Amino acid sequence: MRTILVSFILLSCGIRSLAQGFDTLAEECLGYFTRGETDLFEAAYPGLFMEYVKENEPAYRDAVEAVREGDLGHALSNLRERLDTDLFLDELAADTNFTRLHNLPQWEELISRADAVAAGYNNEVRLRLKEVQAKDQGIRLLYLYTGDGPVKDKLHQYMHRVDAESGAEVCAILDRYGWLGPDEIGEGGNETLFLAVQHATDADIQLKYLPMLEEAVLDGRAEGWHMAFLTDRTLMNQGHKQVYGTQKIVSREPGKSYIVPLEHPEQVDELRASVGLRPLAEDLADYGMEWDPDDYMSRLPEIERMYRERYESMSGR
Repeated sequence: MRTILVSFILLSCGIRSLAQGFDTLAEECLGYFTRGETDLFEAAYPGLFMEYVKENEPAYRDAVEAVREGDLGHALSNLRERLDTDLFLDELAADTNFTRLHNLPQWEELISRADAVAAGYNNEVRLRLKEVQAKDQGIRLLYLYTGDGPVKDKLHQYMHRVDAESGAEVCAILDRYGWLGPDEIGEGGNETLFLAVQHATDADIQLKYLPMLEEAVLDGRAEGWHMAFLTDRTLMNQGHKQVYGTQKIVSREPGKSYIVPLEHPEQVDELRASVGLRPLAEDLADYGMEWDPDDYMSRLPEIERMYRERYESMSGR
Protein backbone atom coordinates (compact mmCIF):
# COMPACT_ATOMS: atom_id res chain seq x y z
CA MET A 1 0.00 0.00 0.00
CA ARG A 2 1.19 3.49 -0.74
CA THR A 3 2.48 5.95 1.84
CA ILE A 4 -0.65 8.09 1.62
CA LEU A 5 -2.64 5.20 3.06
CA VAL A 6 -1.73 6.60 6.49
CA SER A 7 -4.38 9.25 5.93
CA PHE A 8 -7.10 6.63 5.61
CA ILE A 9 -6.01 3.96 8.07
CA LEU A 10 -4.93 6.25 10.91
CA LEU A 11 -8.01 8.41 10.54
CA SER A 12 -10.04 5.28 10.98
CA CYS A 13 -8.25 4.42 14.23
CA GLY A 14 -7.55 7.69 15.99
CA ILE A 15 -4.92 10.39 16.24
CA ARG A 16 -1.49 9.44 17.51
CA SER A 17 1.67 11.37 18.36
CA LEU A 18 0.78 14.71 16.88
CA ALA A 19 3.13 17.64 17.36
CA GLN A 20 2.23 21.07 18.65
CA GLY A 21 1.50 22.52 15.21
CA PHE A 22 -1.48 20.26 14.66
CA ASP A 23 -2.80 20.79 18.18
CA THR A 24 -2.65 24.57 17.79
CA LEU A 25 -4.46 24.55 14.47
CA ALA A 26 -7.07 22.07 15.74
CA GLU A 27 -7.84 24.30 18.72
CA GLU A 28 -8.17 27.32 16.42
CA CYS A 29 -10.57 25.39 14.19
CA LEU A 30 -12.68 24.28 17.15
CA GLY A 31 -12.85 27.87 18.35
CA TYR A 32 -14.08 29.07 14.96
CA PHE A 33 -16.60 26.24 14.82
CA THR A 34 -18.06 26.74 18.28
CA ARG A 35 -18.30 30.52 17.80
CA GLY A 36 -20.05 30.10 14.46
CA GLU A 37 -17.26 31.87 12.53
CA THR A 38 -18.00 29.86 9.42
CA ASP A 39 -15.71 31.63 6.95
CA LEU A 40 -12.69 31.34 9.24
CA PHE A 41 -13.49 27.70 10.01
CA GLU A 42 -13.87 26.70 6.38
CA ALA A 43 -10.60 28.41 5.50
CA ALA A 44 -8.70 26.73 8.33
CA TYR A 45 -9.83 23.14 8.85
CA PRO A 46 -8.62 21.72 5.49
CA GLY A 47 -5.08 22.65 6.59
CA LEU A 48 -5.26 20.05 9.34
CA PHE A 49 -4.65 17.21 6.90
CA MET A 50 -1.32 18.45 5.54
CA GLU A 51 -0.22 19.46 9.03
CA TYR A 52 -0.96 15.91 10.15
CA VAL A 53 0.87 14.33 7.22
CA LYS A 54 3.95 16.55 7.61
CA GLU A 55 4.23 15.66 11.27
CA ASN A 56 3.81 11.93 10.65
CA GLU A 57 5.69 11.34 7.38
CA PRO A 58 9.22 10.26 8.43
CA ALA A 59 11.24 11.71 5.54
CA TYR A 60 9.55 15.11 5.77
CA ARG A 61 9.75 15.25 9.56
CA ASP A 62 13.43 14.26 9.45
CA ALA A 63 14.10 16.96 6.85
CA VAL A 64 12.63 19.62 9.15
CA GLU A 65 14.75 18.34 12.06
CA ALA A 66 17.88 18.25 9.89
CA VAL A 67 17.42 21.92 8.97
CA ARG A 68 17.09 22.83 12.65
CA GLU A 69 20.33 20.98 13.37
CA GLY A 70 22.13 22.61 10.45
CA ASP A 71 22.50 19.42 8.43
CA LEU A 72 21.21 20.96 5.21
CA GLY A 73 22.53 18.22 2.95
CA HIS A 74 20.61 15.58 4.87
CA ALA A 75 17.47 17.72 4.72
CA LEU A 76 17.73 18.05 0.94
CA SER A 77 18.31 14.31 0.59
CA ASN A 78 15.15 13.53 2.56
CA LEU A 79 13.07 15.95 0.52
CA ARG A 80 14.35 14.49 -2.76
CA GLU A 81 13.20 11.10 -1.49
CA ARG A 82 9.59 12.34 -1.38
CA LEU A 83 9.56 13.80 -4.88
CA ASP A 84 8.78 10.41 -6.36
CA THR A 85 5.17 11.11 -5.32
CA ASP A 86 2.91 14.14 -5.34
CA LEU A 87 2.59 14.22 -1.55
CA PHE A 88 4.40 17.53 -0.91
CA LEU A 89 4.79 19.03 -4.37
CA ASP A 90 2.80 22.13 -3.53
CA GLU A 91 4.12 22.68 0.01
CA LEU A 92 7.90 22.75 -0.36
CA ALA A 93 8.32 26.30 -1.64
CA ALA A 94 5.98 27.83 0.94
CA ASP A 95 7.12 25.87 4.01
CA THR A 96 9.09 28.26 6.24
CA ASN A 97 10.83 25.30 7.88
CA PHE A 98 13.03 25.20 4.77
CA THR A 99 13.89 28.91 4.47
CA ARG A 100 17.56 28.19 5.25
CA LEU A 101 17.72 26.02 2.13
CA HIS A 102 16.53 28.72 -0.26
CA ASN A 103 19.97 30.16 -1.05
CA LEU A 104 21.44 26.81 -1.96
CA PRO A 105 21.71 25.86 -5.66
CA GLN A 106 20.38 22.41 -4.74
CA TRP A 107 17.16 24.06 -3.55
CA GLU A 108 16.42 25.55 -6.96
CA GLU A 109 17.11 22.15 -8.48
CA LEU A 110 14.69 20.56 -5.99
CA ILE A 111 11.90 23.04 -6.74
CA SER A 112 12.46 22.68 -10.49
CA ARG A 113 12.14 18.94 -10.12
CA ALA A 114 8.93 19.34 -8.12
CA ASP A 115 7.52 21.60 -10.86
CA ALA A 116 8.48 19.04 -13.50
CA VAL A 117 6.71 16.25 -11.60
CA ALA A 118 3.57 18.39 -11.29
CA ALA A 119 3.69 19.25 -15.00
CA GLY A 120 3.58 15.54 -15.82
CA TYR A 121 0.11 15.21 -14.29
CA ASN A 122 -3.30 16.48 -15.28
CA ASN A 123 -2.55 19.26 -12.83
CA GLU A 124 -5.93 20.96 -12.93
CA VAL A 125 -7.67 17.78 -11.81
CA ARG A 126 -4.89 16.91 -9.35
CA LEU A 127 -5.24 20.26 -7.58
CA ARG A 128 -9.05 19.99 -7.50
CA LEU A 129 -8.73 16.58 -5.88
CA LYS A 130 -6.16 17.90 -3.43
CA GLU A 131 -8.75 20.38 -2.17
CA VAL A 132 -11.30 17.57 -1.83
CA GLN A 133 -8.75 15.43 0.02
CA ALA A 134 -7.90 18.22 2.46
CA LYS A 135 -11.56 18.75 3.33
CA ASP A 136 -12.41 15.04 3.51
CA GLN A 137 -9.50 14.22 5.79
CA GLY A 138 -9.31 17.53 7.65
CA ILE A 139 -12.85 17.29 8.99
CA ARG A 140 -12.24 13.70 10.08
CA LEU A 141 -9.07 14.63 11.92
CA LEU A 142 -10.91 17.38 13.74
CA TYR A 143 -13.78 15.05 14.58
CA LEU A 144 -11.37 12.50 16.07
CA TYR A 145 -9.49 15.23 17.95
CA THR A 146 -12.67 16.50 19.60
CA GLY A 147 -13.91 14.97 22.83
CA ASP A 148 -17.39 13.49 23.12
CA GLY A 149 -20.20 15.98 23.46
CA PRO A 150 -22.43 18.39 21.53
CA VAL A 151 -19.55 19.89 19.52
CA LYS A 152 -18.48 16.46 18.27
CA ASP A 153 -22.07 15.69 17.31
CA LYS A 154 -22.30 18.93 15.33
CA LEU A 155 -18.99 18.17 13.63
CA HIS A 156 -20.40 14.81 12.59
CA GLN A 157 -23.33 16.56 10.95
CA TYR A 158 -20.93 18.95 9.22
CA MET A 159 -18.91 15.97 8.00
CA HIS A 160 -21.98 14.67 6.16
CA ARG A 161 -22.22 18.01 4.35
CA VAL A 162 -18.54 17.82 3.38
CA ASP A 163 -19.00 14.25 2.15
CA ALA A 164 -21.98 15.22 0.00
CA GLU A 165 -20.04 18.09 -1.58
CA SER A 166 -16.93 15.96 -2.11
CA GLY A 167 -19.00 13.19 -3.66
CA ALA A 168 -20.55 15.59 -6.15
CA GLU A 169 -17.14 17.03 -7.10
CA VAL A 170 -15.56 13.62 -7.64
CA CYS A 171 -18.57 12.23 -9.53
CA ALA A 172 -18.18 15.07 -12.03
CA ILE A 173 -14.51 14.17 -12.49
CA LEU A 174 -15.23 10.44 -12.86
CA ASP A 175 -18.00 11.04 -15.36
CA ARG A 176 -15.71 13.19 -17.51
CA TYR A 177 -12.36 11.39 -17.23
CA GLY A 178 -13.06 7.92 -15.86
CA TRP A 179 -10.96 6.52 -13.02
CA LEU A 180 -7.65 8.33 -13.46
CA GLY A 181 -4.52 6.50 -12.37
CA PRO A 182 -1.71 7.76 -10.11
CA ASP A 183 0.43 8.44 -13.15
CA GLU A 184 -2.23 10.91 -14.32
CA ILE A 185 -3.21 12.70 -11.09
CA GLY A 186 -0.70 11.54 -8.49
CA GLU A 187 -1.13 9.05 -5.68
CA GLY A 188 -3.03 11.50 -3.48
CA GLY A 189 -5.49 12.36 -6.23
CA ASN A 190 -5.99 8.71 -7.11
CA GLU A 191 -6.75 7.81 -3.52
CA THR A 192 -9.10 10.77 -3.19
CA LEU A 193 -11.28 9.39 -5.98
CA PHE A 194 -11.78 6.32 -3.81
CA LEU A 195 -12.19 8.19 -0.52
CA ALA A 196 -14.85 10.55 -1.84
CA VAL A 197 -16.90 7.69 -3.29
CA GLN A 198 -16.39 5.59 -0.14
CA HIS A 199 -17.57 8.46 2.06
CA ALA A 200 -20.43 9.56 -0.21
CA THR A 201 -23.71 10.06 1.64
CA ASP A 202 -25.67 8.65 -1.32
CA ALA A 203 -25.33 4.84 -1.49
CA ASP A 204 -26.30 4.93 -5.17
CA ILE A 205 -23.01 6.72 -5.88
CA GLN A 206 -21.06 3.82 -4.41
CA LEU A 207 -23.02 1.28 -6.44
CA LYS A 208 -22.61 3.30 -9.62
CA TYR A 209 -18.83 3.62 -9.45
CA LEU A 210 -17.88 0.24 -7.98
CA PRO A 211 -17.71 -1.40 -11.46
CA MET A 212 -15.51 1.48 -12.68
CA LEU A 213 -13.22 0.98 -9.69
CA GLU A 214 -13.07 -2.78 -10.26
CA GLU A 215 -11.96 -2.19 -13.84
CA ALA A 216 -9.39 0.38 -12.68
CA VAL A 217 -7.89 -2.15 -10.27
CA LEU A 218 -7.53 -4.69 -13.08
CA ASP A 219 -5.82 -2.03 -15.22
CA GLY A 220 -3.47 -0.92 -12.43
CA ARG A 221 -5.16 2.48 -12.05
CA ALA A 222 -6.33 1.85 -8.46
CA GLU A 223 -5.33 -0.24 -5.47
CA GLY A 224 -6.97 -3.55 -4.60
CA TRP A 225 -7.72 -2.36 -1.09
CA HIS A 226 -9.77 0.51 -2.55
CA MET A 227 -12.01 -2.06 -4.21
CA ALA A 228 -12.18 -4.13 -1.01
CA PHE A 229 -13.43 -1.23 1.08
CA LEU A 230 -15.96 -0.08 -1.49
CA THR A 231 -17.18 -3.63 -2.13
CA ASP A 232 -17.83 -4.18 1.56
CA ARG A 233 -19.45 -0.77 1.94
CA THR A 234 -21.93 -1.41 -0.86
CA LEU A 235 -22.77 -4.83 0.59
CA MET A 236 -23.30 -3.29 4.04
CA ASN A 237 -25.53 -0.59 2.55
CA GLN A 238 -27.77 -3.38 1.27
CA GLY A 239 -27.76 -5.33 4.54
CA HIS A 240 -25.65 -8.16 3.07
CA LYS A 241 -22.59 -9.92 4.44
CA GLN A 242 -19.22 -8.43 3.60
CA VAL A 243 -16.26 -10.14 1.91
CA TYR A 244 -13.03 -8.53 3.15
CA GLY A 245 -13.88 -7.60 6.73
CA THR A 246 -13.29 -3.86 6.25
CA GLN A 247 -16.57 -2.73 7.82
CA LYS A 248 -17.19 -2.75 11.52
CA ILE A 249 -19.64 -1.05 13.85
CA VAL A 250 -17.79 0.66 16.68
CA SER A 251 -19.94 1.65 19.65
CA ARG A 252 -19.18 3.66 22.77
CA GLU A 253 -21.06 0.99 24.71
CA PRO A 254 -19.01 -2.11 25.57
CA GLY A 255 -20.31 -5.23 23.91
CA LYS A 256 -22.06 -3.39 21.08
CA SER A 257 -19.06 -3.15 18.76
CA TYR A 258 -18.94 -5.85 16.14
CA ILE A 259 -17.60 -6.68 12.73
CA VAL A 260 -20.23 -6.70 9.99
CA PRO A 261 -21.07 -10.38 9.27
CA LEU A 262 -18.61 -12.10 6.93
CA GLU A 263 -19.44 -14.11 3.85
CA HIS A 264 -16.39 -16.35 4.26
CA PRO A 265 -14.99 -15.95 7.80
CA GLU A 266 -12.68 -18.93 7.40
CA GLN A 267 -11.01 -17.31 4.37
CA VAL A 268 -11.09 -13.66 5.39
CA ASP A 269 -7.34 -13.24 5.97
CA GLU A 270 -6.54 -14.91 2.65
CA LEU A 271 -9.00 -12.58 0.91
CA ARG A 272 -7.56 -9.56 2.69
CA ALA A 273 -4.01 -10.52 1.73
CA SER A 274 -5.05 -10.77 -1.92
CA VAL A 275 -5.83 -7.02 -1.94
CA GLY A 276 -2.95 -5.88 0.27
CA LEU A 277 -4.76 -5.62 3.61
CA ARG A 278 -3.38 -6.66 7.00
CA PRO A 279 -4.75 -9.69 8.84
CA LEU A 280 -8.11 -8.98 10.40
CA ALA A 281 -6.81 -9.40 13.96
CA GLU A 282 -4.30 -6.57 13.44
CA ASP A 283 -6.94 -4.30 11.96
CA LEU A 284 -9.51 -4.87 14.71
CA ALA A 285 -6.89 -4.38 17.43
CA ASP A 286 -6.69 -0.72 16.39
CA TYR A 287 -10.33 -0.38 17.41
CA GLY A 288 -9.95 -2.22 20.72
CA MET A 289 -11.64 -5.27 19.19
CA GLU A 290 -10.44 -8.85 18.83
CA TRP A 291 -10.69 -11.39 16.05
CA ASP A 292 -11.34 -14.89 17.35
CA PRO A 293 -13.08 -17.04 14.71
CA ASP A 294 -14.60 -19.34 17.32
CA ASP A 295 -15.91 -16.42 19.36
CA TYR A 296 -17.23 -14.80 16.17
CA MET A 297 -19.19 -17.92 15.27
CA SER A 298 -20.62 -18.24 18.78
CA ARG A 299 -21.70 -14.58 18.71
CA LEU A 300 -22.93 -14.67 15.13
CA PRO A 301 -26.68 -14.88 15.94
CA GLU A 302 -26.34 -11.83 18.20
CA ILE A 303 -24.20 -9.98 15.63
CA GLU A 304 -26.68 -10.72 12.85
CA ARG A 305 -29.53 -9.47 15.02
CA MET A 306 -27.75 -6.16 15.78
CA TYR A 307 -26.77 -5.82 12.15
CA ARG A 308 -30.32 -6.47 10.95
CA GLU A 309 -31.76 -3.97 13.43
CA ARG A 310 -29.23 -1.35 12.33
CA TYR A 311 -30.02 -1.89 8.65
CA GLU A 312 -33.78 -1.74 9.20
CA SER A 313 -33.41 1.42 11.26
CA MET A 314 -31.22 3.17 8.67
CA SER A 315 -33.33 2.04 5.68
CA GLY A 316 -36.59 3.02 7.37
CA ARG A 317 -38.01 -0.50 7.32
